Amino acid sequence: MACAVILTAIRIEYMAVRAYLSDLGEDIHPNGTIYERGKFSIDGQQWEVGIVETGAGNSPAAIEAERAIAFKREQHQEV
Repeated sequence: MACAVILTAIRIEYMAVRAYLSDLGEDIHPNGTIYERGKFSIDGQQWEVGIVETGAGNSPAAIEAERAIAFKREQHQEV
């Protein structure tokens, strides 16, 4: 299954993305970041999507992007 992580700066963006996901659940990074995850389907293809609200600013977003990529990579290698 295809996988993506979407980082949002503000709550309204987070909630807009979340509205498109089904089968919601949570993944917790060892450092404490909570990723909400769900499934997104389009044109017969299903995606596993993780979302996290990073807050405003490039530095927090960059840190969370690196953390999310490594975390999701580990999860998919375990499968």
